[in-house]
Amino acid sequence: MGRAGRAPAPTVLRRLRGDDKYRINENEPQPTNGLCAEPDWLSPYALEEWQRVERDVIAMNVGKPVDSTALSAWCEAVARFRTATEALTQFGMFYFDSDNHYVKNPAVIVARDASSDMLRWAREFGFTPSSRQTLKTQNALDAPGTMHQLLSG
Repeated sequence: MGRAGRAPAPTVLRRLRGDDKYRINENEPQPTNGLCAEPDWLSPYALEEWQRVERDVIAMNVGKPVDSTALSAWCEAVARFRTATEALTQFGMFYFDSDNHYVKNPAVIVARDASSDMLRWAREFGFTPSSRQTLKTQNALDAPGTMHQLLSG
């Protein structure tokens, strides 16, 4: 059975939010810094998305090499959403099938599912305004070296 309640925030986000020190796990495993190169198996639209968000993911320090697969999942969800939206634009939300029945375009379901996946992954990486609203990064970015000190404990 899964854990009940809200998913715990990553330690880096807890520090940026200014959480009380007793609530921060100082012994959390620390993966290496940076982000892997984009995987060679990404679809073309997903590769575009990777390249679009890569700099922000690194700048916000929410992506490590171990997170590359999760970021790939975000990118592929965006690619599915984009592809489905293009199909809806081209063919419409409804069409007549071979029996001349008016039916919903399956791309509607693909777009809806991809949108749900995007929202879940966006929360993980701080890609939505609500997932960033409690972060306090401006002051840390103003002073050289402060962000690194803050994030490294």
